[in-house]
Amino acid sequence: ASNANEIRLGAMNVPQGSVRVTAGGMTLVENSDYTVDYTLGIVTILNQSIIDAGTAISVNLESNTLYSMQRKTMMGLNFTYDFSQNFSFGGSIMHLSEKPLTSKVAMGDEPLSNTLWGVNASWKKESQWLTNMIDKLPFVNATVPSSINLGVEFAHLIPGHAKGLQQNASYIDDFESTQSGIDLRQPSYWMLASTPYSPSASALFPEASLSNDINYGKNRALLAWYHIDGLFTRRNSSLTPTHIKNDLNQLSNHYVREVYEQELFPNKETPYQESASMNVLNLAYYPQERGPYNLDTDMNSDGTLRNPEKRWGGMMRKLDTSDFEAANIEYVSFWLLDPFIYTEDGTLIKNTTSTARGGDLYINLGEVSEDILKDGKKFFENGLPIDGDMTKTEETVWGRVPRDRSVVYAFDNTSGARRRQDVGLNGLSTEDERTFSTYQKYLERVQGIVNAEAYQKFYNDPAGDTYHYFRGSDYDREERSILERYKYYNNTEGNSTASEDSPERYDISSKTVPDVEDINQDNTLNETEKYFQYRVRLAPTDLKVGQNYITDKRTVSVRLRNGQTEEVTWYQFKVPVRSGEAVGSIKDFKSIRFMRMFLTGFEKPVVLRFATLELVRGEWRTYTDALNNTQQGASTTSSATLDVSAVNIEENGDRTPVNYVMPPGISRVIDPGQPQLRQQNEQAMSLKLEKLAPGDARAVYKNTGMDMRQYKRLQMFAHAEALPDLSTDPQDGELSVFIRLGSDYRSNYYEYEIPLTLTPHEEYNGSTAAGCLAVWPKSNNLDIDLSVLTNAKKARNRLKNISNSGVTYAKVYSEYDPDKPANKISVIGNPSLAEVKTLMIGVRNNSRTV
Repeated sequence: ASNANEIRLGAMNVPQGSVRVTAGGMTLVENSDYTVDYTLGIVTILNQSIIDAGTAISVNLESNTLYSMQRKTMMGLNFTYDFSQNFSFGGSIMHLSEKPLTSKVAMGDEPLSNTLWGVNASWKKESQWLTNMIDKLPFVNATVPSSINLGVEFAHLIPGHAKGLQQNASYIDDFESTQSGIDLRQPSYWMLASTPYSPSASALFPEASLSNDINYGKNRALLAWYHIDGLFTRRNSSLTPTHIKNDLNQLSNHYVREVYEQELFPNKETPYQESASMNVLNLAYYPQERGPYNLDTDMNSDGTLRNPEKRWGGMMRKLDTSDFEAANIEYVSFWLLDPFIYTEDGTLIKNTTSTARGGDLYINLGEVSEDILKDGKKFFENGLPIDGDMTKTEETVWGRVPRDRSVVYAFDNTSGARRRQDVGLNGLSTEDERTFSTYQKYLERVQGIVNAEAYQKFYNDPAGDTYHYFRGSDYDREERSILERYKYYNNTEGNSTASEDSPERYDISSKTVPDVEDINQDNTLNETEKYFQYRVRLAPTDLKVGQNYITDKRTVSVRLRNGQTEEVTWYQFKVPVRSGEAVGSIKDFKSIRFMRMFLTGFEKPVVLRFATLELVRGEWRTYTDALNNTQQGASTTSSATLDVSAVNIEENGDRTPVNYVMPPGISRVIDPGQPQLRQQNEQAMSLKLEKLAPGDARAVYKNTGMDMRQYKRLQMFAHAEALPDLSTDPQDGELSVFIRLGSDYRSNYYEYEIPLTLTPHEEYNGSTAAGCLAVWPKSNNLDIDLSVLTNAKKARNRLKNISNSGVTYAKVYSEYDPDKPANKISVIGNPSLAEVKTLMIGVRNNSRTV
């Protein structure tokens, strides 16, 4: 394929993970650059830049069409018995059975268990009499004896399917892939953020409108982002500095210790039951310390910044999946460790009164400026001259910028070239900064404000951009803590030191490519600021489930290296991307090329630990057209909101107010790809509705293509619970869940609707039948005999032929299920179970109140 964003593989039920997609020889990333519908065999390209560039796309896959990984057994028996020379009797029996790899099978991929048997008989005899009779016919001369042969055969196929399938069912969708995430935790993809700009009068940082002015960066405070290397936290590591290895209290600090998957996801099974550690993204924010290229002199005598709550620290990165509409990106989701575990003196907050003021985490999605040192010119380190010819550069207020245009971003391999080019985003080494007029004047002003010790720090690094690896003999001599070692890890001057230039016995670089003001590598400088902005309040009083985008929390007891056991809390945040405030001229989510995160409002240092940070995309899309029942007098306008997410046994087994348990009869699938017994996750789709007007409905949909005629029943488990902290909880039966099957969503469909029973807010034991039935009551189970749908259609057609009945194809016709009188069946148009192209699941408000 070369230009279509949808590629049909020509195979059905493709093995999970077997699809490999390349574009121009480069391997693409699943769920980031493309998605795969393994059931229907369709690859959808999400990265629009590949389509726009016309890059040739190649897809390799494994097909189950002729062979699959199912275990198949075929046995047969054949016998023949000769009763005499002329008469024989025989029979055959054959049995073919398949055993699937898992207990859940997709629709159309059901394992067989067929038996074929049959009998046969044959009789033969020679007859001279028959020869004589034929010989009497005119013109016939028969002399050879005649033979009579009689054969009889009978065969019977007994179809069936294999036992051991969950609920004895085929799955249209088990919701395990309802949502998938695009991981954003890798620190190397993030770089120093440009100052957040807003054209409004209430802009957080008005200086963002300045250009080629040192005041542009005056409020940038120090922010470090990193993974903590295992040499500090692993036991018995020979590389761990002695003072850290012996400091068990530091290794027990919740903001540096190793985090294991079992701590956050106790129901998640790991191969060989090993304690797998998580790649936690750490953001350490120091609002009282100046960040890179901050030349503000509003500081205290010790060099710390005044008014720290007005400062900010941020990072930004490119997004490979830019079309959020096509990819159906719905959330920015992350699990965050409580940022307020300790007081300033290191005491656990639970043992004292918290006085932390907190602050805000802002997320920007859209177009953000790549001009980190705003001057309208694109800087790239490898454009600096290696021969010292300054005529190849031009000066700005920040330093020097190459005059040449960039072709590739790679350092010159000439000896010593790396040292001349790896000098940071201002194009100046520390020695050059001391003599450059901007920094020279800054040092003169600072000298009259701070003490001698603080001034020496400014003199050693005037721009504040000098890099330091997290290891180093100087850090060892000074016995630096783990947090202190990562303070300057993200700076740009000297962060690409060549191995031969390393002052240590090991490589100290954090990257091998130049620092550039072109984070998406398109060879242009983006200066546009138009984005959607999201504010997450981080303060002890605001960390509550149901508020501030918090959907779940987990409090766990952790055994620390110092032998103590302490409780900590993790919070799950889900920020709907469509809830953002538009800044600038952005209109939609079709071009979200960048993401920026920054912290502000904090008075004291804070460390944010992200166990997960991802963009969450869904297979089911929110239906945006009206679904309200105007025939019953419902309002045609509504302010209802619908959030689509997922809950599962690994992440939400102890969620509040109702913990997630598996439906009755459902068990976790054993992962066939692991040599050890390991259970996979079990997940459900979650629809959260607010302000749903009487008669109104909200739903999600999915395009598909199925023939349901060979199936008898359609089943789905449903659970309903009231949102916490409501003044009045909904009553049983006031809400109903419905499912639509048809060729479209408006004019040709069947609909089946059942009233919902709400589950009280309690903790339920999912290992007992009573606990499962309390969360998934039988009255909520959608169990449709598909024949009632076609019977309703026939009844509608009969009434249509009666004059003055008022029944037409264009109006919804409804009746109630004769076997379940509370359940409503509706039909409109001319739907067919042979061509089900659309599936819709929704919730309707049947009460008189919102």
